[in-house]
Amino acid sequence: PDSLNAIGNFAFQSTGISSVFITKNIVSLGLNPFDYCSYLESVVVDEQNPVYDSRNQCNGIIETSSNKLIVGFKRTVIPEEIVTIGTYAFSGCEFNTQPSFPDALKTIEDDAFCNSSGLTHLVLTEGIENLGSYAFASSEIEELTLPSTLKIINSSCFEFNNLLSVRIPSSVTYIGSGVFCGNSEFEEIVVEEGNQVYS
Repeated sequence: PDSLNAIGNFAFQSTGISSVFITKNIVSLGLNPFDYCSYLESVVVDEQNPVYDSRNQCNGIIETSSNKLIVGFKRTVIPEEIVTIGTYAFSGCEFNTQPSFPDALKTIEDDAFCNSSGLTHLVLTEGIENLGSYAFASSEIEELTLPSTLKIINSSCFEFNNLLSVRIPSSVTYIGSGVFCGNSEFEEIVVEEGNQVYS
């Protein structure tokens, strides 16, 4: 309704919603209110909304002032200006293909893609610097390519996937605890030459 101005954390989690229209009066969204909504096909934000947008028919919800994508789905096209993918933005998402990450992207926050499916061959694009805790936990990843710009991998980022090997770029300056915990078939980890912190 037009009277609604806020939606709290996970408000419509795991429901059968197929489309969402965010009115101009909704100025506060908690952590992904549409988390695990596997039937969701269409997301549109009113063009007059002062806080959020769904620019270029991206099928997601963006915090306009910060260029942060805060809600995404399997059909979301991440716009080129996005610098941050927010906490829980794609959690529980069932991907048919790997999402395309824009060159402007710097940060993927905590739990952003946790418990997703279909991310078997994940390539994180150049420019990304910071990966949050549990960002890709339990997401069926078998092969992982980390960018040469990456600096921080926070705790449990890739836990409980299906990784066999990983190459850590020389740019990485911090690795949190349990980053690769639960990858039961893990065979090899290689740290690139020139890394000043790890070997």
